[in-house]
Amino acid sequence: MKSLIQVVLLSAMVMVLAMCSNPSEPEENIPLSEGETEELLMAMMVVMSDTMPQITAVHGEQEFTIACPEGGDARVMFSATEGAPRDNAVSLTIEVGFTPNGCGIKGSEGTEFTLTAEQSLDFTTKLTIQGFFEDLELEGGLDGRSDWMVENRSGMCTFDLDAELDVGTDLSAARSLLTGSACDHEMNIDITSFVQPAE
Repeated sequence: MKSLIQVVLLSAMVMVLAMCSNPSEPEENIPLSEGETEELLMAMMVVMSDTMPQITAVHGEQEFTIACPEGGDARVMFSATEGAPRDNAVSLTIEVGFTPNGCGIKGSEGTEFTLTAEQSLDFTTKLTIQGFFEDLELEGGLDGRSDWMVENRSGMCTFDLDAELDVGTDLSAARSLLTGSACDHEMNIDITSFVQPAE
């Protein structure tokens, strides 16, 4: 009988220890890594620069709702303004206001993000061309904040990035960059494929 009691007590102790180290406890809510943040930024750029989005509702001449690639939607405000030629220079300003609502997007490494924001994420570029591409200047950036989810993780990202050109000595090889802070990381990403000043 004693041995049976000992077995029962031992089994109870094992069960208590197992409960204390239960692997089904929620995973640690790890913030986005620098690599994930770069994925997120590039995936956002793909959606915000899409010239043929799936429009689900029209709210005005320059404002509409689009379907996001991985579900959900986003309200988008878009405007393009060409400045009057002055001092042998011309400029083009593009403004995109992007307000995601459970908007699903996928990064280049396959990470799936879901974004929701109360106010728009604002992406602006002003490209000025002097003469016949004698000089180029890029101003603007990406500003705002958004809640995010990746599987069981979640958080909020603040974006404070400036748009600038890396010209070097060859204007035809100029690169457009976004530099600054995103999701608590200092970023410097190439967005030339979305802003092509040499064309």
